[in-house]
Amino acid sequence: MRLGMDLAAAPTMLRSIIESAIAEISDAEVVHLPSEGPFDAVLVCMDVPDPQALPAVQADRFVVVPRRGDWLWVLRAGKVQRKIEDVSTATIRACLRRDPPEVS
Repeated sequence: MRLGMDLAAAPTMLRSIIESAIAEISDAEVVHLPSEGPFDAVLVCMDVPDPQALPAVQADRFVVVPRRGDWLWVLRAGKVQRKIEDVSTATIRACLRRDPPEVS
C-alpha cells in the first residue's frame, strides 16, 4: 500500500498519534508529500476538507484530519464521502486501507 502523507500542519501530539497508527500498517510504503503519485491513500492535516487545497496527486482516497484531531473526513473523487467523529488509531488505519467503518 502506497501512502502519501502531509502532516506539516499537525500539532506534535497529533502527528505522533498518526505516525504510530501508520506504523502498524505492515505493508505501508509511506511517502512524505510533496512527491509523485499515484497513491492508494493520502493523509493530510487541514482544518476543513477543501478539495481545492488537497495535494495535487493521484490517489484513490484522501483522509483529512483537522488540527484538533477530534474527527476526520474521507474524500473520494474530490467529494466528502464520510465524516467520522469517533477517531482512533484503528479508525485511521481502516480509513486508509479501505472504506471507512460504519460510524458517523
